[in-house]
Amino acid sequence: MQDLGFGIVMVEKYLNQIIQGDCLEVLREIPDNSVDVTFADPPFNLQKKYNSSKDSLDLEEYLDWCKLWINEMVRITKPTGSVFVHNIPKWLTYYTAILNQSAQFKHWITWDAPTSRMGKSLQPSHLNSVRVLPLYRKVSGMGNYGQHLDFLHTVLFVQELHRHS
Repeated sequence: MQDLGFGIVMVEKYLNQIIQGDCLEVLREIPDNSVDVTFADPPFNLQKKYNSSKDSLDLEEYLDWCKLWINEMVRITKPTGSVFVHNIPKWLTYYTAILNQSAQFKHWITWDAPTSRMGKSLQPSHLNSVRVLPLYRKVSGMGNYGQHLDFLHTVLFVQELHRHS
């Protein structure tokens, strides 16, 4: 374990790593208030068939699961940290209602994300290519949340590279 100051200890296996696993199992192992930025791009629950996951939960079951991982994200985020959650607008309305209970809304971030080369898009046609992402702070009035926008720019750049590969 590594001491991050202010009595916060981070499990080394998570420090500067990309972890693959069940999100709830992994999040529950991470200490409270230990992560600068949390970002989620969960399943869209669009009834699609995947080999490795179920994307067809009932509304209440899906929202109950979302409450669990959103609350875990907020729990592990430092008081000065930022929480980002990506999804389609339908689900973002539910996510923000959950987040409003434990974090402070700061901004809606939007960017242009045209459809793939195959012309397919998960967004409804009336939304064109605009994506939205809510930015939340765990605690108001602390730190410089703008520093975490560099992280977001990196994530969006990687998504853009992946889309064109």
